[in-house]
Amino acid sequence: MQTTPALYIEGLTKYYGSRPALLGLDLELRWGEVLSVFGPNGSGKTTLVKLVTGLARATSGSIRIAGLNPDRSGMSVRRLLGVVTHQTFLYDE
Repeated sequence: MQTTPALYIEGLTKYYGSRPALLGLDLELRWGEVLSVFGPNGSGKTTLVKLVTGLARATSGSIRIAGLNPDRSGMSVRRLLGVVTHQTFLYDE
């Protein structure tokens, strides 16, 4: 049984200038759990995905994926991730 959470977020905060996109988010996902993120425009959904996937850096707080820091472990962490969006953005239809 895996004791390290698949995803662990503590106090995650991201500002764009003086505007907060996320404020103090805490989240823990166990292996095998699935997360869906819903919310209105501007609620921080894309910011959360960018932070977890290492495409952006948090203002404060921490993220661990399988116990690894995505800012330091790069490809090792990205190999563990899958993201499904509601829009097709890689290919024209």
